[in-house]
Amino acid sequence: MPACLSMKALTQNLIKLDDTMYSLDTTIVDLIKLDDTIYSLDTTIVDLIKLDDTIYSLDTTIVDLIKLDNTIYSLDTTTVDLIKLDDTIYSLDTTIVDLIKLDDAIYSLDTTTVGLIKLDDTIYNLVTTM
Repeated sequence: MPACLSMKALTQNLIKLDDTMYSLDTTIVDLIKLDDTIYSLDTTIVDLIKLDDTIYSLDTTIVDLIKLDNTIYSLDTTTVDLIKLDDTIYSLDTTIVDLIKLDDAIYSLDTTTVGLIKLDDTIYNLVTTM
């Protein structure tokens, strides 16, 4: 009987995942199966996220990653730093008023839209106003 008790105590430190026996130092929370692969977690599941069929490690939270145009972009602060116009991702320093789409092209505006006018299928730059 003591041999059986010893064997039982030994098997408590093993777990079977993906047809393999893994040794657990503490608990099952140290291992997670994502994308048919066994990942070791230092703390919790919030450290890993699956986007675009790839496992990404997150230092803090999910707000650090965003998926636009089938590409994963890293955001320093918030989504206001990126905008999608004309199937292209543009980085905005401040707000969306800095970009305008005219004649299938993206134009950068220093101040407002009063600086550009479209005449005869051409974009003209106006020094002042109409």
